Amino acid sequence: MARRVNTKFVMVLGGVLLVGAGTVLAIVGRNAWNNRNPDWLKKMGDESLASKDRAKALWYYARAADASSRSHREGTDELYTQLGDLSMKLSAQSTDSLESTKYYRGAQDSWKRALTENAGYVPAREKLIEELYKIANYESRPDTWTALEESAGKLIVQDKKYGKAYTYLAAARFNLLQASATMGVDAKHAKVVEDDIERAMKEDPTSPVPWVLCASLLQLQALQFPPGSAKEALKLFDSAVATLQSFLEKHPNDP
Repeated sequence: MARRVNTKFVMVLGGVLLVGAGTVLAIVGRNAWNNRNPDWLKKMGDESLASKDRAKALWYYARAADASSRSHREGTDELYTQLGDLSMKLSAQSTDSLESTKYYRGAQDSWKRALTENAGYVPAREKLIEELYKIANYESRPDTWTALEESAGKLIVQDKKYGKAYTYLAAARFNLLQASATMGVDAKHAKVVEDDIERAMKEDPTSPVPWVLCASLLQLQALQFPPGSAKEALKLFDSAVATLQSFLEKHPNDP
């Protein structure tokens, strides 16, 4: 004999299941929306950073920047710059060379992406050029000095008050002059470099680099004299030493 169906029970059960399914869908929908919401993703990154979980914060910041880029939001350039800054901190704290390199390259990529979003965003360009200067000094190749020269020139146009850019430009041009001096120093090129160094001394007064560049240029010019002109060469060498002494006298308490 067929059992009688409890209609009331079925209706109640169906209602419960419907509410449950609706709740699940609502949660899934909310999570999907949050994962595309730059503000929520950045908030989660801030919270992770506050709890000193930098790796997790990096994960959220990367998604926040990408989500912001997809919706063409204002401030995306700043998000990518913050992402690069955090990547640099992770690179510095990592004891694994491969992992450290991965984070370092990630920082470079993030700052470049910031400039893709906004070519006029100066903070990202400043960070990139500071790293480029370190790379150029380490590798000391004409192509890296040329890249530094180009970047410094662009930055000076964008931000004339950023003193380091003048120092980087002078350093790049001096090293390119030095690299081409195997057959002698070109006088016109040397004059351009001299002017660059003088401008760097003015715009970046606390940096010893322009003064070192000035002394180095004098030494380079001294080496161009033939053996019979030792007196003239020694004068330039003495001027190089005096240049460095002058900086030390102006900044006696600098480390």
